[in-house]
Formats: sequence, structure tokens, C-alpha cells
Amino acid sequence: MRVSIKDVAAAAGVAISTVSLALRDSRRLKPETRERIKKIAEELGYRRNPAFAALGSRPYRKKQNAKGLPLAWVFQCTSGLRMAPWPPSYHAAKSLADDMGYHLEYFHLDHFKSPAQAKRILYARGVAGVVLEFFEDPARVLEVDWTPFSIVACGAYSQPLPFDTVRASNFVAGRTTYRKVWEHGYRGIGVAALHHEPSFFDDWSRVGGALSAEIELRGHLGAIPPLTCSIYEHESVVAWLDKYRPEAVIGFPPYLYDDLIAAGKRIPEDFAYATMVVDEDSPTDMAGALPLDAALGRAAIEMMDFNIRMGIRGEVAMPRNQIVGCGWREGASLPPKAPAPLGPKAKRRSS
Repeated sequence: MRVSIKDVAAAAGVAISTVSLALRDSRRLKPETRERIKKIAEELGYRRNPAFAALGSRPYRKKQNAKGLPLAWVFQCTSGLRMAPWPPSYHAAKSLADDMGYHLEYFHLDHFKSPAQAKRILYARGVAGVVLEFFEDPARVLEVDWTPFSIVACGAYSQPLPFDTVRASNFVAGRTTYRKVWEHGYRGIGVAALHHEPSFFDDWSRVGGALSAEIELRGHLGAIPPLTCSIYEHESVVAWLDKYRPEAVIGFPPYLYDDLIAAGKRIPEDFAYATMVVDEDSPTDMAGALPLDAALGRAAIEMMDFNIRMGIRGEVAMPRNQIVGCGWREGASLPPKAPAPLGPKAKRRSS
């Protein structure tokens, strides 16, 4: 049986990506670590995957040698929101790709005249792997024949894709946000987790994460039911607030905060607020779950490196999903709640 890079990683007690770095003589590892891993690989009889080595015979490979094995970061945004990949993820991915001996470039899918041209140009450039970062219309992804390339999808989509995927955990974001609001002293907490239209397949994970934290901390579901309407139903949010009057609101999407301010709500005077996702346009005073975009980009390259070495290309029958957690950002929208004043009986007991 052929010894795989996974076998070497297990024998060395390190991650697969660490073995990959060692075999490429990356300076990210200490010299003694590189030599130890290479010695273990030699003792086990590890040899590079022939499918990976065969990439050297592809068109333009010789021309690209100085830069590294080519990778493509492909995205598509028809609304004109942006014409470049999301910087934190892409720059982190590019830095790691360079360290691992790859050369990463980005492409906007709409700049190709057709799906067939996209495949032809990427193949002619000697691209070994493609990261699919953002597609407003996931059906566009499947119009391209990705068979010659190792594929990793990066981010959330409105439907599962037949590729290995790295994405942020909406469940962890919902759970983290609820726990943080609770830790700030709030108990009358309302969850307004609006969903995309059409819904993303993991939209509901945010609600699940928040409610799991509520049951854990409270022992049961609270009196305020979660609001799960479409992101376009702003009037439903205001009606929900007026009916249940939560003392703290956990919201999604990020711009819900601005919509509530525009509707005349005062934050944090009327209610405290925390978002399940802080994005680039979020007000600096808004507390919330902070996506680990750089970690997402690095994870995509590590998964890509594995797929290339294992000869995994095109659509896969059982896609792997790797999730990345979140950080937290404090903000004036969620001030610590002052302790309730003691009543007459409580004052007598404390005296």
C-alpha cells in the first residue's frame, strides 16, 4: 500500500500541512523540525503522489516554475459590490500559498467570455487548484467543467456544492453572541436572525447556535420567540421589537443595526445590541461576533494542498466541510448591564 502524506503526519505527530511545509523546505518551520519530518518520510518510504508530479508536464508549467505551482482564486459578484476578492481571506491565503511553494492569483468569473473559456484559460496557465470564494449565483459555479483542477469552496453558499468546503461556523457565531450578551448581564434577550432570500443552507445554524446557548444558560427557552423572517421584511422586525420589548437584541444581518437606527430606535438606550457577524461596514461601536477571515483563507490553502497531493480533482462524491470559529468585538452597543437596585427586603437582608 502506498504511504500517504497522512501516514507521515500521523507518524510525526504533526498536521498534514506541517508535513507539506517540511517537504517543501519552508522556512516557516525550524530546521530541526523539517529534518525530523523528512527523515520520518524517508523511513516510511513516502513518495510524492504521481498525479501531483504529472502536473509538471502541463502547458506553461516551465514558465511558471520561478513563481511556484499556479493556483487560482475565483469569485463572482454580479451586483458590483466588489471587483476583487475579500482582502483578509485572500491576502492570508496568498501569503501561505507563497510559503508552501504555490503562486496564487485571483480571477473574476465574469471576465471570462464563457464557462468553456474559463476552463481553457486556467488550464493553459497551468493552474493546479481553484479556490471558489464567493458566488452570488451558485449555479454559475457548476457551469464550468472543473474536472482538471483540485477545488476548494471558501465561504457560505445558498446551496451545498459538490466540492470540499471551508466556511465560517454560523452555529458558533450564534452561540458565541448569545453567551457574550448573557455575560454582560442581560436576561431579556431577543434573537432576530433574519435569513437570506433565497435562504443559505446554513442560515438556520445561527438560530440553532443562539438557542442552544439559551437552553444551556437558562435551562429552557426564554419568553421571547426568535424572529426568523427574510432580510427584506424590516417592518416585521420593528413589530417584533414593539411587541416583546427585549432588553438586548442579537441580530443578523450586520446592517440590521443601521436599519433599526433609521427606524428611530435608540441603541443602547432602548435596548442593547450585538450582531452575529461584524463586517467591513459595521459601525465601530457595534459589538458582535468577529469572523476569522484570515484563518478561513489559510484553511482553504491547506485543504487545497492536501487535495493536490492526493490527486483529488473536480466534483467529489462526499465533500469535506471544515468550519472556522469566530472571535469577539466589544462595542458601546452592548454595555455591561448595571445590577438592579436592591428592594426594601433585600436591603434589610444585606444590612
